[in-house]
Amino acid sequence: VQKTRKLIETQAKLSNLRATLEKKVEEKTADLQMKITEREQIEIAIKASERKYRNLVENALVGVFSSNLKGQFQFVNEAFCAILQYDSAAKLISRSLQSLFKSYNDYKAFLEELRKNNQAKNYELELVSLPGHTRWVIVNVLLKRDYLSGMILDITERKKSEMKEIENQEELRT
Repeated sequence: VQKTRKLIETQAKLSNLRATLEKKVEEKTADLQMKITEREQIEIAIKASERKYRNLVENALVGVFSSNLKGQFQFVNEAFCAILQYDSAAKLISRSLQSLFKSYNDYKAFLEELRKNNQAKNYELELVSLPGHTRWVIVNVLLKRDYLSGMILDITERKKSEMKEIENQEELRT
């Protein structure tokens, strides 16, 4: 009789422990499911945001690029390609940043500015297009660690007008 009572008590305790354990498992499962759902919603929001900004960058009127400090392009948008007269990003990405500069000294000065200030703002450069023409651009570039990201704006026509104006003024003086 006593063994039976102990057995019944032990079974009751085990039953209570099992119920408590099952309840905790259910609570943890519900908690994990909620966290998974939250994470999935965050991932969906991040992907939507990435699509939105990628679309913005890809369709910008200014050239947008990223490269490492060694000058290997990671990304260029269509406007960047158009400014330098490349018909595809793949062709331009295969080039180095340095190869686009009209002079090596300009490239060195540009890198020095970046290293000194971690940025170059409204920095005027002469770059060389695919057909070999000089393209004047203004760049804004940020340097973070060994990663460059920036934008370029083609000012070639403005520079040509300024040079023509200087020539006209010199002719009037003589």
